[in-house]
Amino acid sequence: MIYLLCLVVLGASAWCGHLVVRRSRRRRAAWTSGVTAPARVVRAHVRNAQGPRGTSGQVRYHDYAFATADGITVRFTEGGGPARDVGDRLTVYYPPGRPDWATAAAPAPRREAAVAVVTLLLLLAANAAMGVALVLHHRS
Repeated sequence: MIYLLCLVVLGASAWCGHLVVRRSRRRRAAWTSGVTAPARVVRAHVRNAQGPRGTSGQVRYHDYAFATADGITVRFTEGGGPARDVGDRLTVYYPPGRPDWATAAAPAPRREAAVAVVTLLLLLAANAAMGVALVLHHRS
């Protein structure tokens, strides 16, 4: 049973690590590309989030719409960020040819890198703990 648990934790950690690195790379690509477009908030909503130890909170989400230089209309949803109202106008960033990677988050590469590093370190610690548990299980 402990082996199965270790595999599940390892797999989940690898997937979470992949998602964190992918998000960080996409945002960095969007911010450094220099491609921007005016956008507007088309929907604002809140979702309930379940935290550790039964705590709960709310995460703010916004749906944005913008048009690329080619005239293609793109709509995407992004969580977090400042509160915005429907109809608010802002600038979105995206890499050339990848409007599906757009972000309305203001450029913050240091913060993004710090979040990615801390998350990856926490995942590494969880895997190390599972390794220790596996070693201790073998000794008993």
